[in-house]
Amino acid sequence: MLFEMLPLLEGWVYQWIRRTGKVRVGEKIKEIDKVEGRGFFFYSSAELRNSLDAKYCTFTIEVDGPGKPFTIVADFEDLYRVGYTFSLPFGVVLTKYSDSDKLYNAIATLGKPMPFVKRTRLLLQPPEKPIEEPGVTEIEYEVSAGIVIIEDLELFRDSIRYIFGAKRMLPELEPLMR
Repeated sequence: MLFEMLPLLEGWVYQWIRRTGKVRVGEKIKEIDKVEGRGFFFYSSAELRNSLDAKYCTFTIEVDGPGKPFTIVADFEDLYRVGYTFSLPFGVVLTKYSDSDKLYNAIATLGKPMPFVKRTRLLLQPPEKPIEEPGVTEIEYEVSAGIVIIEDLELFRDSIRYIFGAKRMLPELEPLMR
């Protein structure tokens, strides 16, 4: 409900994340990016390239709500094996899987943007050891994400009150604004 109201509300901004780099086979989980605060998570995509072992990486999106974090996990090899090569209303979609080009892409899309109240993180886990290409241990990545950040919570709350013509927050919205 709040997401659909964003054009009428104040105190928020769009944030576009794009990170490129390298991860090595055998490394521990790498935090690609972390955004702290409140907002809405739209989507994230990951492109892994230049190693046949790139497809064995696991890409994780962590959306932290009021309870424990909700994770969306993309394992490129599993996505390929079970045939997730079509658009889903919620989840991870495999968009490219090419051993000849050593290029693997996936995108996490949501039916509706998911709210977060603490933070959202993008994580990449390379395989523990080489699987198909022992001579190549570096995997290049490009990760992007689109989110809305609530920059000024009081202004955001005030604009919700204004829209509803209320002096105080509607009871069903109060837990989201704490």
